[in-house]
Amino acid sequence: MYPYGSSNGDTLLQEGDDETFRIEVPSGIPYVDRAYYSFYLGINGLVTFEDRESGLSAQLSSNIRMFSAYQADIITRNGNGYIWYQIYSRRQQQRTVFDKAEREVTEFLDVSKFKAKLVIVITWDRVSHYSNQYTPNNRVTFQTIFVSDGEMTYALVYYKNDSMSWDPRVTTRVVMGYSDGKGRANSVKQSPYSYTTMAISGIGTLKGNTKRRGMWAYKVGEKYSPDQICNDWYQTNYFDRFWYMSLDNWIPRCPCSINQLGWSWSYNRYIPELNADCYTLGYSTGWRYRPYGRECCYSLRGWQWTWQWTWQWTWVQGMPYAGSILAYNPIYSWNVQLNKQNDRDPHDVCCGPSSTISSCMKYYELRPIGWCMPSSTFSRALVIYANGTDQSRGFREQANFTMQTTAFALRKTNSSLAISFGDSGIGITITPTIKALDISMDMPVTFRNQTKGLLGNYNNDPTDDFIVPNGTPPGVQANLPGRGGEQLNASYKACGGADKLACVYDYLVTGNKQVAEASKQVQSTASETNTANKNTVPELNSTGTVNATSTVLVTFQLIGEDKDSDAITYHLAEGSRGNVSINSTSGTVTYTPNIDHPASLSFYVVDSKNAASPVVVVPVAYCTGCSDNGVCDYNNLRNGSIQTFQIASCVCHVAWTGGGV
Repeated sequence: MYPYGSSNGDTLLQEGDDETFRIEVPSGIPYVDRAYYSFYLGINGLVTFEDRESGLSAQLSSNIRMFSAYQADIITRNGNGYIWYQIYSRRQQQRTVFDKAEREVTEFLDVSKFKAKLVIVITWDRVSHYSNQYTPNNRVTFQTIFVSDGEMTYALVYYKNDSMSWDPRVTTRVVMGYSDGKGRANSVKQSPYSYTTMAISGIGTLKGNTKRRGMWAYKVGEKYSPDQICNDWYQTNYFDRFWYMSLDNWIPRCPCSINQLGWSWSYNRYIPELNADCYTLGYSTGWRYRPYGRECCYSLRGWQWTWQWTWQWTWVQGMPYAGSILAYNPIYSWNVQLNKQNDRDPHDVCCGPSSTISSCMKYYELRPIGWCMPSSTFSRALVIYANGTDQSRGFREQANFTMQTTAFALRKTNSSLAISFGDSGIGITITPTIKALDISMDMPVTFRNQTKGLLGNYNNDPTDDFIVPNGTPPGVQANLPGRGGEQLNASYKACGGADKLACVYDYLVTGNKQVAEASKQVQSTASETNTANKNTVPELNSTGTVNATSTVLVTFQLIGEDKDSDAITYHLAEGSRGNVSINSTSGTVTYTPNIDHPASLSFYVVDSKNAASPVVVVPVAYCTGCSDNGVCDYNNLRNGSIQTFQIASCVCHVAWTGGGV
């Protein structure tokens, strides 16, 4: 038998008669054809999944998923025995138990290369039959052991040879076996010794299907358990977590607004569940943090009207879809497969629809999301034209032209050339326009007040850019001696005003209205971009979990803020579901819970400049009301059909042993 008892660190089940107790399994255990994250342990020698069953009838039901090592009318009250259990999930701490379980599974069930990841040992220790509870010598001791590798589950049963000594004159009503609960004719697999005298007085001496006395083995589950696989990945990479946390502080952060993305960011993938686009940060081969990267995802929320109709995007910050630090940046072809193996596949397992929130949290512990920058992490300065640059034949002829050196990286984006420079994080984009080059630059804020030259002084003061060598301040007339009067007035008229400096300058220099119009458009785009970069994205504070009881209206308040003191409006995010409404002005939310329609509640705020906050997900803890036979325990939750909707447990009133609560 496996070690058991208080000296082994086991948990002692509450004494009783016919009671059942819910036992949580954080990593999940496959039984029949699905993974379960809890089971019901019955005093009467059985374990059930999904349904609470006392086992008092001592029979196997074809409609209930159950495993009965020795199901009978057992009592443990008043010194009539003990029930112990322990869940082993960390091999390095309990190697002896795992090694024993692996040997027995491979030997008795003809399984090769089996690697146990979960072992559950349950021991009924010298327990009495209810009808013979006052006879100390009539006790039995047996064990149920579940062994799983995350996909397969096997059950081992031990009957202690010298401790199976109930009196057959009192009862022979003992059943042994299991059921898949599918309600079919062959759902129940019952031992031939059930309801016989041998089950009472000889089962410990009989050879089981293992050819060992008092020992039986069965295959009872075959189901891929994402949480178990996720836990393996987590344990393997656990000691790297501090390195990834440090990367989160060093690698440039995601802008809170997609409009603040610089040219150093490139499209990576699409998330259909959120209608979201994800981008990764580009870098040169000499970048100190190679091959790591960061992914930023933005969800399209539809059209928004400010002074015109524009697309509304919000940064995705919550599980399970948020971008994060990456072990391998897929922006370059040699990293794509490594990114899949080390980032995407672990994410899809840990945060998939069959995984628990705790598993998804493990993924993001090792791949931090971080926080977004409400103001742009990069600054874009517009230059009207620059010296010509010689483009290579590859750039002209290859649609996906790229080139990497130890100092910089080149990439073709539509008709533009994007350049990223090594460790600095500086990026330059050169776009041909009509008889000119549009040059845009992305620069980390760490360079503020440290630059000067052709691309301007990065100090948030546009009046001191383009100072000529003699110290003359910027201005059309200062830089174009002899060109004024009628020519200058004509340029103002053609460009729509003296404030369109780029257009006026190019009109005076070239006399070409098309060139001037192109410059005017570039300046307008740059102005809009600068306005977006200077704006601080609003914030929506998290409210925590909302506790809800069946059909009872819930009201809660969202709190948003904008550091620029812009007016904000509250919105229900795309993908939300449930009977929920929100006051767009006050942020008051009303929600009517319904177990048949699990809620997914997520919200965001928008400021007057059309900048949207990251989406905040509000989890719901739902309680059935406990059928008026108990009280809701919101501190003990289990998964519902979706990750953001969990079911609260019930604490039954004293003496209540029924089910369905």
